[in-house]
Amino acid sequence: MLARLPIGASDFALDAYSLDDTPGDLELRDFSMERDQIEEAINEVRAMLPPPSAGVAGT
Repeated sequence: MLARLPIGASDFALDAYSLDDTPGDLELRDFSMERDQIEEAINEVRAMLPPPSAGVAGT
């Protein structure tokens, strides 16, 4: 079994966004993964999967 965990806006998102919505921020000073709450999401997915035959892919 493989679970897909989108990072950033995807077909599962309720609205469009990126991980740095600041125009012209080429140095990514405003880059943040806080909105996605990555660690919490990964822990929730892991809790649903039967170990160790399952994997998680961040896309």
